[in-house]
Amino acid sequence: MKVFFHIGYPRTGTTFLQANIFPFHSQINYLGPKHHFYGDQPEVKVYLKNDLLKKITNSFKFKNIYELKTSEIVQEMQKIIDINQFDQKKINLISTEKYLTYGFKSYKEIYLIKKYLSAKIENLDFQIFYLIRNQYDIIFSQFHHGNFLLKKQLGIDEFEKLIFSLDNIAETKKEVCEFFELYDYYKIYNELKEIFGEKNIKILEYENFKEDPQDFFSRLSKILNIKNSEINNLLNKHKLNALNQNQNQLIIENSITIFLGNLFKKLNLNKIIPKFLKRKIKIFLSTKILITKYDQNKLRAIVKSYYKNSNTNFKNQTGVKFLTT
Repeated sequence: MKVFFHIGYPRTGTTFLQANIFPFHSQINYLGPKHHFYGDQPEVKVYLKNDLLKKITNSFKFKNIYELKTSEIVQEMQKIIDINQFDQKKINLISTEKYLTYGFKSYKEIYLIKKYLSAKIENLDFQIFYLIRNQYDIIFSQFHHGNFLLKKQLGIDEFEKLIFSLDNIAETKKEVCEFFELYDYYKIYNELKEIFGEKNIKILEYENFKEDPQDFFSRLSKILNIKNSEINNLLNKHKLNALNQNQNQLIIENSITIFLGNLFKKLNLNKIIPKFLKRKIKIFLSTKILITKYDQNKLRAIVKSYYKNSNTNFKNQTGVKFLTT
């Protein structure tokens, strides 16, 4: 049996893959779940929902899972996971960006699922893959996309302040340091490698996804060992869930637009209200931020310098192409 775990990163096209490719490919048994669904984002019915993952977390909450015997893990996990939901012939695909999201980063649930399936299934092929993105771009996108939440978590309400904190990282508070550590790809790769083994980790790049989608999906199909021709048939005109940008300003969601989006979904209004009208309402109520107030080149240089050594090591070890060093 083959099981693939797609773990992120957020802001690397995960929603596009989860909404348009994974659930509909005939060779994939898509188990879910999406970490967050906001407003009019498409939601796919899946077996492995977030509340089920929470049960796993709660069942092992006060235990050092890496010291547990396999029998102890199996005893708890068989109460939670229905192994019959996994397909012997298809690629079993779990996809959630939760595990590489600030505030949620953890490999415990992945490890427990792997240990349980390994004990119950002979010749299990369990692999992890994820997408990375140039650090400045992903931090810029993540900070503004999740602005209303991140500024509370980090205690920083301005993007420039966040980036300038890298100049004096030794005196920066713990929450901000942990946020930047999340994008130290070399560190993350080594953590995953130690737990799951180097041969079981695959890395794709968002820039490849954006600039040469044909090559990207060819690479993805080879990793999953599925028909690329079918992926090409599934690709449609939906754009990536990109940060809305209008010349000199950003248009970003806030608590109001997310509340309305979720309300529309709850009341089944998405099918009634025309898309152009929903978009106008969303733009009108969204937060607008002027890009011109940022010295992008200066901020980008700070981020590039901070991750330079790590990126060099990461590129040498993995062969990724698009990271700046």
